[in-house]
Amino acid sequence: MELFRDPDRFAVTGADVSEKALGSYVRDAANPAVRLDAQALSFATGAFDVVVSDDVVEHLVDTDAYAREIHRVLVPDGVLLLSTPNLAAWFNRIALLVGVQPAYTEVSFEKVFGRPGDDIVGHLRLFTGASIRQFLEHHGFDILEVRGARFAAIPSRARPIDALAARFPKLAGNTVIVARRRDNRMSRTRMESAS
Repeated sequence: MELFRDPDRFAVTGADVSEKALGSYVRDAANPAVRLDAQALSFATGAFDVVVSDDVVEHLVDTDAYAREIHRVLVPDGVLLLSTPNLAAWFNRIALLVGVQPAYTEVSFEKVFGRPGDDIVGHLRLFTGASIRQFLEHHGFDILEVRGARFAAIPSRARPIDALAARFPKLAGNTVIVARRRDNRMSRTRMESAS
């Protein structure tokens, strides 16, 4: 994070819908922070070279508006770094086999049902690695890299398995994608040819 604190090299803007998250960002960074609406970002078109979306998309109702807004605020050839939980993670596959509600999913905003734990995380849309790639491509992004990442809340006895699974994006707890914004003409052409 120290790299991004050099104002001569980077201008960093923190943005979040959570006042609590913004509060910690403001304490830790010498850069502006903005409270936002993920469906209508309050930034100019082409305002950013890079957008980092760290475990956001799964919390949104209108993921299409979110993807369009990220595309809009990126410069042409701008880069998106996105992470999201992987619905097809190794532990979710096992959970489904034994009839347990997968991690990251809830059937209620009031209480956890069908799986251990009591953390309600508010995930509304869950993606597999394939579906998040297809979703981003549909919204005008070229996928540059896909990686797996470990699941932070994994019990200690399962961490070696999770570390191994993270090497395989289809099995990893989280999916991390680096994508490049295509210009609008190319996006429309590719979408029309796919129809």
